[in-house]
Amino acid sequence: KSAKGTKRPAKAPPGEAKANGAKRQKPANPGSAPTVKDIMNDRLTPLAKKYWGLGEKNLRPYDAKVIEQVYSAELSGTDLKAIAARAVLLEFSSYLENYLWKNFKPDKASFAHVMSIMMMVNEKFREGVPVWDIFHITGEDHIGAFFDRVFSLPSEKPDMSLIERTSLVLFMINCYASLEDPTIRSCCMKFISLPMWKHISQARLRENLEASPRLQAAWKAISKGSKGKKGKRTKRGKDDAQAEADFFPMLIKDFLGRLTKKSLQNLEQRYVERTMELLVDLLSRLPTRRFLRPVLLDCHFVVRCRLSETVKNEAKGRLLRQLLQMITFYEEFGIDDVEGKALDEREIEMRRAGRIERLQGLAFKYFQKELRSLVLAS
Repeated sequence: KSAKGTKRPAKAPPGEAKANGAKRQKPANPGSAPTVKDIMNDRLTPLAKKYWGLGEKNLRPYDAKVIEQVYSAELSGTDLKAIAARAVLLEFSSYLENYLWKNFKPDKASFAHVMSIMMMVNEKFREGVPVWDIFHITGEDHIGAFFDRVFSLPSEKPDMSLIERTSLVLFMINCYASLEDPTIRSCCMKFISLPMWKHISQARLRENLEASPRLQAAWKAISKGSKGKKGKRTKRGKDDAQAEADFFPMLIKDFLGRLTKKSLQNLEQRYVERTMELLVDLLSRLPTRRFLRPVLLDCHFVVRCRLSETVKNEAKGRLLRQLLQMITFYEEFGIDDVEGKALDEREIEMRRAGRIERLQGLAFKYFQKELRSLVLAS
């Protein structure tokens, strides 16, 4: 019995029992770091000693079922605090280094295996410890295959839970904050690049391509390549190049769809907040901004967010309004997205006047009577 006289949970290692039969063990000191006694008494400790303990002799052979059972019993569910506490203990046991990544096979790894790696990477970032050195041991191709699996998860499992989706978004926040690493940069940048513009209107596409001959040449090459030989296909049967072009537009579409609700539950609220945080980060970096900004402008992202009842909510929408203010700031930031040069006041004013002129042209063409004052404004 514990100090309060209550019985401790049974020490049934997830690897030794069925996933649906194991209950998540609650930390002895919720909200604080585990003590040595907590770690030694936790059911994960004997499991780690059997399968991945550092320095342990006679470790059991790799068993994919162990990962499935640990994920089901410890890293899934709806209790965020409990999941976070279990992730701390798994990180302490070197679960990522000694078991997950060591035994990762891109073509054979299950959804739970990929999610477990992502969640342990997020935990390492939370603790502020080095992450990517572990991955570099296996080589760039292996890392690239892992990232392909990560970004294909929403299409592999469309019914991902909100906690899983939030973990994916948090993982992306951490990855795009690591673009100084050449390998991570090459793996991430292909998902936010020129092919994304397949999702914007022809008028905006033409406007953006006309601003840069270099982009025009690249777009012609992409268009020509898409009509030729097809590439590898994802687990859902989608061409890899198409999957890369679809990821962020589909994420934005899902985000805006959730904002049409009058109110959001706590887990969904957390998911949309994290997604908006990711978009702020991407807009604030020139390599990702130049491709993302036209997509956001084309779907009228800021306007649709402002009309959302969730964002308008006095209490729950406070953080979303702050993040939206940041997105608005970066959308209008005075910089040339292609060349990266700062714009002076005259160039900023000309850019704004050009948008107003195009709006007046559309109003004159389609709403001449209704918007007569806008058409004649000068």
